[in-house]
Order: sequence, then structure tokens, then C-alpha cells
Amino acid sequence: MKIRSVLLLVLILLLSGCGTEADLEPVVENFEPADKIVSLVDVDFTTVPDFTYHILLEEKMSPNKKQFIRRYVRYNGIKNTATEVLQEVALPERQHDVNGAKNWLQENDPDKLVVYCQTYLSDSVQAQWEDSDYDFYIEEAQLISLEGLKKLGAISRLNEIFVINKKPEEMVELIEAVEADFLKPAPNLLIERELEALPRSFSYQLQLQLGTEPTKKPSTILCTAKIILMYQIDELGNPIELNFEASFEDHTKQGSQSWLPGTNQVGIFMVEMRNSLISRLDLFGVTPYNPTLAYANVTLNYEGIAHDNLLTERIYIP
Repeated sequence: MKIRSVLLLVLILLLSGCGTEADLEPVVENFEPADKIVSLVDVDFTTVPDFTYHILLEEKMSPNKKQFIRRYVRYNGIKNTATEVLQEVALPERQHDVNGAKNWLQENDPDKLVVYCQTYLSDSVQAQWEDSDYDFYIEEAQLISLEGLKKLGAISRLNEIFVINKKPEEMVELIEAVEADFLKPAPNLLIERELEALPRSFSYQLQLQLGTEPTKKPSTILCTAKIILMYQIDELGNPIELNFEASFEDHTKQGSQSWLPGTNQVGIFMVEMRNSLISRLDLFGVTPYNPTLAYANVTLNYEGIAHDNLLTERIYIP
């Protein structure tokens, strides 16, 4: 069972909605080569396989004030390209500025205000919209957040600090809740567990082995699952050390369609615990195709292997 691949596919489907080539229908397009694209100061973006998104860099008027222009970068995960795109809307009469053009379009031709599907607003555009009190209800359905892009693995650098600010007791409560909901004891399930929660360090190690017979008898191992979370932080929450690992191995090598209910149960638990810990610690952003995410203070790294019978993942700070 390729748990990682399934998780990534589900995430992309949930967030993408309209990220295929067929959905990208501009009014007018002009393209610029990638080496002319202006990078944003606080974040670096990258393509995501089979997913297309846009960064809205600028809104402006043409010199004759009869065209409203939006300038984007399109990150095309189907073609693996980053291209500058101009979306130009012809106006029947001159408008004094961008706000005047958008107000006219809202009243007379709102369809031409729709931004490209999966558009992230650059800081300058966000500030412009806020300063002008612009009501972006027409564009809203097509926008994607920075957090959404990070979860997809579309960001390789963020100019912000990564901290672990969860209290140890909160982490323990989360782990125990997931275990209570998804880890069902069974005579043939061997559980090895260690948990140590200190103010500035945390260690959780869990190994599950499911056998054909009760654990006190000789048994053939059907599957093994492991979760490891270890970190140390300074007084401000900056990670000094961080290592998160999740693995699942089907020892029968017969594929998920032949799994017994117990094996399915172990796999479901591993996925739930993995997702819960990653969500709580905000370890999103590193994936097989985007293996590093540089914050201002640390860099998250990803390593992983996925086969039909084996999944291993590691997210760590070197």
C-alpha cells in the first residue's frame, strides 16, 4: 500500500479543484521567459507534479488607460515550467486607475475579473486590495493560501521562523487520543512503546508487529509499523534537534487487497498518527519532489521510500 502516494493524491485533489490545463482560459495572454520573472522577497515557489497554480504579482493599467492588466507567474506542474503570464482585459472607455477599472468591471462585466484558478496573492497585491478596501468576492473562489501551497510542497523557502510551541502535555494528550481511537489491542499485536515529555525535549517511539498467532506463541509477522518523534528546542522554541519517522511494511508482500483486518487496522493507525503529528508540529511542505523547505532559522529535510510493500518517511533537521 503506497500510503504516502495516496495521501499526496488526496491532498492535491482536495486543494486543486481546478488545476488542470483545460481550466485555464484567459482573456488575453502574453508570455515572458522564466528568466525575466521577478521573484518574491519572502518566499520561493516550485512546481508541483500534475498541479498548476499562479502567483498574482501585479495589477496595472495600460499606458492608454483602456486595458486592465494582471501579471502572474504560472507554475505548471504538468509541463514543469514557470512562466510569466499577462491577463489583459480591454475596457470600452478609459479608466483613471486600477480601482476604477475593477469597479467598472464588477458592475458591467464581472466574469472578466475572475483570476486564474489557484491564485496566490503577492504581498503587494494583498496590500493594494486592503488599502483600497476592495471587495474581492468575485475572485475569492479561485484563490489559494500560502498555507495551502506549503501543504502541497509548492514552497522551497519561507522568510519566517519555524518554532515548536506546543506544550509537552498537549503532545501527550494528542498521542494518547489517537492511540485510544485507532490502536486497538489484539492478542496477536505486539506493542513496544516509549514516551518521554520534558519541557524542552520530547521522545515518542512506537513499534507495532502483527503476527498470525498470539504474541506468546511462535508466529509469522504479517506487518510492522513504526512511529518515531524526537526533538529538542531552546527557550524560544527553535528546534535544536528534530527527527520524525513513520514506516509501514507488509511482510507478506501480497498487496493490500489480500490484507487481513488486523493489517488494515495497523495501517490506518499509522496514517492517522503520522498525519496528526505532522499537523500539530506544522511539518508540512517537504515531499519526495520538494525534499527541502528552508525557514529563516532551520531547514526541514525529507527522505522516503515507497514500494508496494514498504513505506518509510523521515522529516528532519540535519
